[in-house]
Amino acid sequence: MTARKDFKRLVRERMARTGESYMIAARHVRADAGDAPGDDPGADPGVDEAGDPEADAGDDPAREPAVPVLEMIDLAEVAEPLGFRCRVVIQPSLAERVDAATALARLRDVLLATTMDRAFEMMRSVVLRGLRPRIRLVAENFEDVGRFVVRAAHGIAGVSEAGHMLALTIDGKRGPAHVLFALQLTPDFVQTDREPCLILTDPGSHTVDALRGLVHSVTENLTPR
Repeated sequence: MTARKDFKRLVRERMARTGESYMIAARHVRADAGDAPGDDPGADPGVDEAGDPEADAGDDPAREPAVPVLEMIDLAEVAEPLGFRCRVVIQPSLAERVDAATALARLRDVLLATTMDRAFEMMRSVVLRGLRPRIRLVAENFEDVGRFVVRAAHGIAGVSEAGHMLALTIDGKRGPAHVLFALQLTPDFVQTDREPCLILTDPGSHTVDALRGLVHSVTENLTPR
């Protein structure tokens, strides 16, 4: 029990310094200690990706987190020559179906062609100008995400109300492909300023299905603005 408390304390201290989620911070703490995840006496496999350090892990060490954890592919070598000013990653399964450079070039063209449209300003300011806006976690934002993801999963292109998600149809390796471009921004309550990340994912993937469930559960616990 003492080892578990010490582990959580170290994780929380790292979260406060870096702004990382609980799960990501826990990985770094384990790595710094030289322990494998399964060997760490303080390991907390039930903690979800949203970063709830008080989540009930239960007694089953094989229990999976509420949100799947995927190792994304970094696209820095492709994004930087195209003028992208933030970190860019792509979901592995999507990378098999679309050419990353084609997808990013399509996004850039859309953002440059809509400079008079304020709906695209959030995405444009982060992706092409390198700004670091904060996002406020309120019920309306999560409800917006939920509605937008459903539309994107059915092939409806467009931009989310908050402007941090954009769905486009591009020429894929085996025909038209739907791509969801989503900005990962620092919540307004996090002290550390983290670099924004643009995530390219498949709107019909299991990851997005999990996101819908997370949106529903979080919305239940947030108050309107």
